[in-house]
Amino acid sequence: MFLLYRVWHFSKRQTKRVFFFLASFPTLAKKRGGFSRAARLLTYTLIIYGFDGFKRKCREVIDDPGDNYNAVSKRQNPLVGCNRPGYVIYAPDYRTNSAGTRCLYLLCDRLNKAGFESYVTWSNKTAGELIAPIIPIEVAKALVKEDFTAVYPEVISGNPLGAKNVARWVLNRPGVLGGDKIYHKSEQIFSYSKILNSSIKNKISGNLYLPTIDETLFFPGDLPAHQRTLECYYVGKSSWKPGYIDPGKAFEITSKSPERKDLGKIFRVTKVFFCFDNMTALVYEAIMCGCPVVLIPDGSLSRQDFDLYELSPRGIAWGLDELESARADVAFVKAQYRDVKRLSETQLMEFIAITQERARACQ
Repeated sequence: MFLLYRVWHFSKRQTKRVFFFLASFPTLAKKRGGFSRAARLLTYTLIIYGFDGFKRKCREVIDDPGDNYNAVSKRQNPLVGCNRPGYVIYAPDYRTNSAGTRCLYLLCDRLNKAGFESYVTWSNKTAGELIAPIIPIEVAKALVKEDFTAVYPEVISGNPLGAKNVARWVLNRPGVLGGDKIYHKSEQIFSYSKILNSSIKNKISGNLYLPTIDETLFFPGDLPAHQRTLECYYVGKSSWKPGYIDPGKAFEITSKSPERKDLGKIFRVTKVFFCFDNMTALVYEAIMCGCPVVLIPDGSLSRQDFDLYELSPRGIAWGLDELESARADVAFVKAQYRDVKRLSETQLMEFIAITQERARACQ
């Protein structure tokens, strides 16, 4: 009897959901630009959020008096902004020890907060603190066949989603970590930093720099410089070069350890950080902790290149000869970081304007 009751109860609940959908669909279609578009958006919502989330999202749209949504409703409602072309970001699983990966999820979060329906695909793990929902590849392909823009990092070759609107975000020198060295002429190319512009062979549509330093983790602390005793080094994407540091007397930072949440603590007791990788966020995370950096040239960048970087090279020694003069000017770097965050807001708006113009032209 109990089993029969549970079956009846389950069927009753599903029946209510079906009637709710049938009753609400005309209103949703009217608000969302037609039956076909409303059906597609609700299908995606059902896939991503399940039955309960689906019902909640339907009610949010029905109850909303119009399209002038505030920031809170934008964060809560995946259908907000669907009258404007959205974005699908092709990204690997989220991990905190990769600045490039963090950037992709941060971009998704920023686009959603700006009111543009955006998702991550190809991934199985997202960032819990960001608005970066994951959708299956099949759903992503359906979206880009409409009017969504596919955003690929430089490590992805070609156009795996078959999108008609493609924005390529070059986060490192093309081809260094995989992917193509030259991109299709139809793609809109955005460089993460002016430091990369000279290595990009395509026409560049704009720059898009998103700061990734967590200031709750990376700050100077109270320990005076003369009391710092630790030396650290990081090889990363580069290679070890002898003659700079004794590995037996220094602490090695790798891509897997220590955990990101502990890096700030280590940098706050470190007197100098030797970095063999010339393209890593660790350089500036160390400086934000009051730790000077000795950058070991690996041939990928020159000292002049660093003058083009959005953040100042102050606090960075270019080789051992400048070790004595390398001092982390934390007050200056923190002030500059605020300016860079303002710059990133402007660049994000430019990115949206450029990609939206292309997407709307293709509608």
